Order: sequence, then C-alpha cells, then structure tokens
Amino acid sequence: MKKLSEYKDDEAMDVLAEIIEPASHLIADKDFKIAIRGDKKNNVKPDRAKAVKIALKEHRQDIVSIMASLEQVPVEEFHYNLFTLPKMVLDIFNDKELIDFFTYQSEENSEMSSGSAMANTEENQSTSSNM
Repeated sequence: MKKLSEYKDDEAMDVLAEIIEPASHLIADKDFKIAIRGDKKNNVKPDRAKAVKIALKEHRQDIVSIMASLEQVPVEEFHYNLFTLPKMVLDIFNDKELIDFFTYQSEENSEMSSGSAMANTEENQSTSSNM
C-alpha cells in the first residue's frame, strides 16, 4: 500500500475521490475523532488503538473502501484475512499523511460547524444565490 504522497496526478485524484466519502464517515464519528486527534479541552490524548477499534467495529465498510482504494482494487475484488488485515490497518493508521488528512478534515468540520467565518461565508453565499 502506497502512502498518500506517493500518488501523483490523475492517480492522486482518483484515490482522493474514492477515499473522501468513507473518510468523512469516520471523521463524522465523535468517538473516532477524539481517538484519532485527542481532545485538548478535556485533556484527552490521541489513542490510535482506540481509533482502530472504533473504525473496525463501527465503520467496517468505510475501512474496506479506504483499503481497496489505496490498493487500487474495486471493493468487490478486495479481500483480506486475519493475517493481512492487521498489516493493512496498521499501514493506514501509521501513515502520517493519512492521519494528518483525517485530523485536518476533522478540524475543518469542527470549525465549520462552530460558526467559523468560512461557514458563515458559505451560508451567506447560498442565501444570496437563492434570491
């Protein structure tokens, strides 16, 4: 499995297009978000083992979609077993770039839902386009 930075040009766009939706499902999960990036306000440190457990138990299809996309195999043709799964999952959760992608998306979602200037700008744009 390649790291995110190893995908170039059209291949990078294809992989990003495939992982963005399942990644957004993970990021939307409050428990996963706290496990993957921590919670400074409540003094909770990131816990990748807990993030992996949450991902495998609560977001199984999303993880399979991400792994298949990173292997550039259709989900229907992607297979794993008890010996290959841990390595694949560890590759995902030890890939700094992928973790940064998860945490960056998570921070963006938090800022937009907390009334940030970006969210307000987007809201104003959608309101003015409806006039």
